[in-house]
Amino acid sequence: ARYREELERIRKERLGRSRAALRGQVAERLVPWLPGFAYSPSDARFLGDPVDYILFSGYADLLDGIGDPDSLEVVILDIKRGPNARLRATQKAIARAVEAGRVRFEVLRVSEEGIVQTLEWRKGKLRHKATPPLSSPAGSTAPGAKPNPRDAVRKSHPDRPPPKKQERPARSGLPWDPREEAYLLRKIRQGASYETLAEIVRRTPEEVRTHMEALLRREEPSVGGNGV
Repeated sequence: ARYREELERIRKERLGRSRAALRGQVAERLVPWLPGFAYSPSDARFLGDPVDYILFSGYADLLDGIGDPDSLEVVILDIKRGPNARLRATQKAIARAVEAGRVRFEVLRVSEEGIVQTLEWRKGKLRHKATPPLSSPAGSTAPGAKPNPRDAVRKSHPDRPPPKKQERPARSGLPWDPREEAYLLRKIRQGASYETLAEIVRRTPEEVRTHMEALLRREEPSVGGNGV
């Protein structure tokens, strides 16, 4: 009898905790309609984890044709109940990322061959996402490396602005994917230029040309074989 009473007590405690958690989840969903909510409920998108909501303040007005595109705000919002509720460590990390500006808008384009191309919104338009080139500290030369003649020109003409650095394509130097190769071969046979294809696959035109010419030579039938 004592064990049955203990099991019943544990069951009731767990049931009570489950009901409390359920009530909390329902309350979080109702917050956008409660008095004091500073945004339109239509602009709220519920996530639940790692934060409760992402707000696109002004989005509903844009859909209705009465909003200002330059006034739209994106707000990351979490619901806390009780005076002692605190942000979790992961939520603090998210808050610091937002505060430091480590937030961006990206678009992924997937080709018919399954190749993913990443575009990033920068300076008012979508641009290919590129990784910055590896560089050495100013004025330093790696052991065994030849001096850069541009350094001498910059020293003799200190007032001349330094040349703009070329952005290194994001996939330059990475291993080739068979689907990528098949896609490029098909496009080359259709007359596409190496420059255009290099921009699509985020490699240098010279890298694309060299690799594709090697593949095309490999596909050519051998001449002078047995029986010829």
